[in-house]
Amino acid sequence: MSTELELPEGYEAKVEASQISIKKENSELVRRFPAQKMAIRVENKKIIIDLKFKDAKTRALLGTFKAHIKNMLAGLKEEFVYKLKICSVHFPMNVQVKGNELSINNFIGGKKARNIKIPPSVDISVKGNDILVKSRDIELAGMAAARIEQITRLSKKDRRVFQDGIFMVEKAGKVIR
Repeated sequence: MSTELELPEGYEAKVEASQISIKKENSELVRRFPAQKMAIRVENKKIIIDLKFKDAKTRALLGTFKAHIKNMLAGLKEEFVYKLKICSVHFPMNVQVKGNELSINNFIGGKKARNIKIPPSVDISVKGNDILVKSRDIELAGMAAARIEQITRLSKKDRRVFQDGIFMVEKAGKVIR
């Protein structure tokens, strides 16, 4: 059992051991796949994934690998954008990008700044009450957006009263609620 993915015009793919790299113009995405149960190869502008075993877990893994490769192709075509909204009811929050860190000051009146390291290929911009997280790699963009949301999560407080925080409103083009 195997599956094929067609490479669009202008894309190049290369497989070395268990690592696949897809390139378009100046951008390149690299991902390592565990190769124990599958073999990945590139032939005639097609990425072919062959199964070594035909059990249910391996077939499920085939779909996962295929989705990862499709995300790589989509990311090279257009950046993934996550939108977050800054909500501060009690105290005005100050959010700014300093080099490779995002700094959140005065969250719930706290004196200590909350800092998040930004992964290397992720671009974060703050405009008013909106935060935009952009990257060609969907996993890095999602991870950065989730970290921003988690660092302002409140525990042991009534969420109906303390509605402060930073909340994800759009995930890679899909509006949440």
